[in-house]
This record gives sequence, structure tokens and C-alpha cells, in this order.
Amino acid sequence: MKCSLGLYEKAFPSKTEIEDMLTFSKRQGFDFLELSIDKSEEKIKRLYDESFLKKAKKGIKESGQSVEQICVSALSTYTLGNKDIEIRKKGIEILKRSINLAKKLNSKIIQIPACDVPKKSIRDKDSNEDFINNLADAIELAQKEGIIIGIENMEDEYANTIEKCTKITKQINSTYLKIYPDAGNLTNAFKGDLEKIKNDFEKGRGNLIAFHLKEVREEKYGGLFYGDGIVDFQELIKHAYLNGSRRFVMEYWYTGNKKWEKDIAKAYILLNRWIKKVE
Repeated sequence: MKCSLGLYEKAFPSKTEIEDMLTFSKRQGFDFLELSIDKSEEKIKRLYDESFLKKAKKGIKESGQSVEQICVSALSTYTLGNKDIEIRKKGIEILKRSINLAKKLNSKIIQIPACDVPKKSIRDKDSNEDFINNLADAIELAQKEGIIIGIENMEDEYANTIEKCTKITKQINSTYLKIYPDAGNLTNAFKGDLEKIKNDFEKGRGNLIAFHLKEVREEKYGGLFYGDGIVDFQELIKHAYLNGSRRFVMEYWYTGNKKWEKDIAKAYILLNRWIKKVE
């Protein structure tokens, strides 16, 4: 295969041990695991927990699976442009510690949300400037460690498209800041208009480092199985591929279904089939 397919951690029940996620994803056929650092204290504690690091390294060694990417969605709450200086400081620390964790796990990519302030919060010139300046500072550390930061288009109008994310990357202008778009968020941003989505992909040509494959419906952003929403995955995977992406991640969220293992297996077959059609 010319492309790689990873599995996002949130496909597992929240209490699943890191070693078990690595073993399962490897056995299922995924090329890597994408770790989650979300807003929960349980996940944020990983950034300070040496025992978690030891477990992860042990799991990587024993399973033969890698943690090649980390999704730091905590930064949609602890935003880098937050008006509350303490929240802003926590966001900066989360991102810097995530870069350090990525270094220790030999991860290549960190995905962060394109959020200057939390969703539905009021933004102003200062919040945007703080976001850009704090992200630029973190990129300096990422550059030193050779880790690429990819910003994800989100639900908010601030940066819900690839073109808007490109404006952010141009302000910082670093080889280590790229775009890591989301299929579901793009679909809702353009209300499923495939021609507009195609044109948006072209705005990011050469700057797409990976692609999240998430199903959505209008105003529902996740927790859906593939085919239960409105995303045209075959078309979006094609345009991601044509514009440079060779890394795809199955972003399917565990929602309490007791047959979650079978769901992952079924989704793996679907996604592989779609990807192979464009290779």
C-alpha cells in the first residue's frame, strides 16, 4: 500500500489499557495508533505520568505497534488564545508536554484543533494574536524535536475549512506546521457540496500531513458509524490523496456498543477498500 491507516484511541472504551490498544490495533491490521490527549484530567495526567510512559513503551516493544501520532484535542478547551490567562497557560503547557511525550514515544505528528477560543466564545483581535504567538512558540520546540504539528479544521467558523487553516499556517510559516483536516468537519462546513470541498482541498495542496476519517450528520460531529451519516468518504479520500495526503486515521468513537470490536473490524475493511481505490 502507498498509504497508511491508523486507529484513533477513542474507538476503544475509555478504561482500555494502552498495551491492549496497541496489541489490538496491530492484530487488526492498522499501521499505527493515534493517542488521545483530550480535556479529561485522566488523559492530561498522561503528560506527567512516568508509569504511563513506561507502559506505552513496553506495549510498543511487545506488540510491534507504534504510536506515530497524538491528537491533543484538549486544546479546544484549554485554548492558546483564551481570555483567561491561567487557562491559556495550561494550554501552552499541555502542548509543550505533548511534544515532549511525542519525542519519547517516537511519534511523528501531533494534531491540534484550530481553536483560538472555546467554541461559541467571543473572540477579538487579542485572542487571535495570542493564539498565533503561543502556537509559534510551541512550533519552535517542535522544530527542535523534529515533530510536525498539524492543525485540524473545526466546527467553528474561525477555521472550519482547509483554506482558513492555511491562513493560520502562513502567519507562522514553518515547515513544522501543516494541516491535518477532518472529513466530517469539512462535510458540514460545506453542507456536503463536493465541488466546494474539492476546491478547498486544493487550497492545502502540499500541506496535508494526514486525514481524519470521521462520520457526521448536520450538526452532529461524531459517534456515528460509517454510512450512518452524510460524508462521501470515497470522494474525500480521493481528493485528500490527490492533494498529497498518504496518512489516514479511522476516527470512530466508542459509544457503549458491546460489539465495538466487531465495529472496528468492519470499519477497517471499509476504509481499506476506499483507500485502495485511490492508490
